[in-house]
Amino acid sequence: MAETDQPIRVILADDHAVVRQGIRQFLETGNNITVVAEASDGLEAVRLIRAHQPDVAVLDIQMPGQSGIEVTRALRAERFPVGILILTAFDDEPYIRAVLQAGANGYVSVVSTFCTSRCSQHIVHTDR
Repeated sequence: MAETDQPIRVILADDHAVVRQGIRQFLETGNNITVVAEASDGLEAVRLIRAHQPDVAVLDIQMPGQSGIEVTRALRAERFPVGILILTAFDDEPYIRAVLQAGANGYVSVVSTFCTSRCSQHIVHTDR
């Protein structure tokens, strides 16, 4: 198997199990993505990221222990090689600025995630 055929390895961190379950199901359905571990708080997320060395960490912005922003800052201070995507229910500028200044590669508003994923599915099918 060529290196580009390897699945993208992801760690999910969110304090709500049902949210993690839904994101896992969405990511692992036909996307060449494997969720290698799940964390329910920021401290556990850091530990799992160090242990599993995923390609991407998907972090909730607000979690017990450490927030997604604090986890991002800690990993960037260590120069840990992981892509970081922050999930947020906040779409106002101060939160987004804080996410990006912490060193995250991007963010997804969970408010618009369902609409965005549905729209992207329609775009893919329309493009064929």
